[in-house]
Amino acid sequence: MIYKLAQITNGVVATVIACDEEDTNIFSGYIRVDNLTPEPGPNWTYSNGTFAPPPPPPPAPPQTIYTKFGFRSRFTLQELVGIDNFATNTTLTADQKATLTTIIKNFDAADKIDLKNQTTIDGVNYLAAAGLITTARPNQILTP
Repeated sequence: MIYKLAQITNGVVATVIACDEEDTNIFSGYIRVDNLTPEPGPNWTYSNGTFAPPPPPPPAPPQTIYTKFGFRSRFTLQELVGIDNFATNTTLTADQKATLTTIIKNFDAADKIDLKNQTTIDGVNYLAAAGLITTARPNQILTP
């Protein structure tokens, strides 16, 4: 018969081995686990005769870096039309258009767009200040 034995190091299952019944005496200090449900494995804790599974891994951090297309996808079609055609917008001043040109060039020059980068934050906020997106949208666009 095959047995599974857990090696415990500092209260944590370090490894689980399989061995024949006659070899179990070689592995003194190991604890049999094949008779437990669920069967403990590496990284389980062991205390006072009880096994506990490891805690779940922490959630992945939210994505903040996007491809240019991925970043553009955070805007609505209507917003993109207004942004892409800002040069023909008669309500914008020459200074606003110059600033928007620089913002768009910055986005075009970037390999990726990082929502946490101050240039990105400033650029998206300026789009709202210029009336190309609503004042509620920067927070939505910049939230991962």
